[in-house]
Amino acid sequence: ITIIFVKDPEVIQMGARAMQITSLFYIFLGMLTGVGGGVIRDVLAGTIPKILNKDIYAVASLTGAVLYYYAHLVVASDSILFIAAGAVITIRILAEYYHWNLPKVHGA
Repeated sequence: ITIIFVKDPEVIQMGARAMQITSLFYIFLGMLTGVGGGVIRDVLAGTIPKILNKDIYAVASLTGAVLYYYAHLVVASDSILFIAAGAVITIRILAEYYHWNLPKVHGA
């Protein structure tokens, strides 16, 4: 398998159409990258990965991935990356400060 890093959105969209990749795949990869990087950081630091004890962690990554994907369809600018990253950071800071968690499922 050959991996090519391409920055031109038109080339990426042509490749995605040729391989029949959906937007859900891009969003999943964005979330996986955010969560995976955090897991690697925590393992190297010798701590329990936050994804295992903080519910909001994956939701913040998912929000950033969705925001980036759909904003990139409207505006072709590199500044969208910073906006999406800022949204993820803001959600995580607010979740830590206000002790946000997702609702727990009881009896499952």
